[in-house]
Amino acid sequence: MGFNTFRGDNRTYAVILLVPNHDRELRTLRDERAWMAACAAMRDLDVMTSADYGRPITDVMPMGGLLNVDCTGEPEVAALIAVGDAFCHTDPAFAYGLSFALAHAEALGCATGATSDVDELGERYRAEVTPEARERYALACDTDDARTRRWKGEALDVSRRDGCYPLFAFAAALAAAPRDDLVLRRTIRRIGLLDRTAIFDGDQQLHERIETIFAALGADPTPPAGPPRDELLARITAAPAGVRGPLPG
Repeated sequence: MGFNTFRGDNRTYAVILLVPNHDRELRTLRDERAWMAACAAMRDLDVMTSADYGRPITDVMPMGGLLNVDCTGEPEVAALIAVGDAFCHTDPAFAYGLSFALAHAEALGCATGATSDVDELGERYRAEVTPEARERYALACDTDDARTRRWKGEALDVSRRDGCYPLFAFAAALAAAPRDDLVLRRTIRRIGLLDRTAIFDGDQQLHERIETIFAALGADPTPPAGPPRDELLARITAAPAGVRGPLPG
């Protein structure tokens, strides 16, 4: 499994646990007690979910049935123009939904200012937004597939561009980013829709820098972010409500 955090406005933040669909036992994390016990077992989340750091403003909010859906083809309904998630929906872990909605709204506004013909308007709009939507859809599908294979135990080399490239460009790049300004800028611009994916994907010098930094990190490994799966299951099954046990190790 994996986890993520998002900071928001007005001192709010979210803590996210990502659980593979095939792992039915981990679905118990929908329960508040199990979710809190899991966060307490992960060093990076222990502080953020402690009463000394913040207080919850919602219950655990499970999400399921998340699919990557490409609807960028010709519309089947005349004069219907789809934007945002209705045009291209990707795994929410990438957080493209709002960004797509804003970018598509701008593109639609520009197309509307250029023509009053409905058919031409739709063609102009789709010509502007389709290429990036399709490449982001492909990126999400490739990354999700590689992540699922790794979660199932398949040995994937994320340390090199000629290994598992989707996870190299995601996990290895994010690990190297805090240690190199160029890697940081290119990685964040790729993730944040500021650059087309080809800018990152075609930069061989950038890939070499990521490989070098990531190799150095492997020589001095940090403690695991959380316990092994069996230990995690034992903790979330046994922990009574409201009890936060000591961190492993």
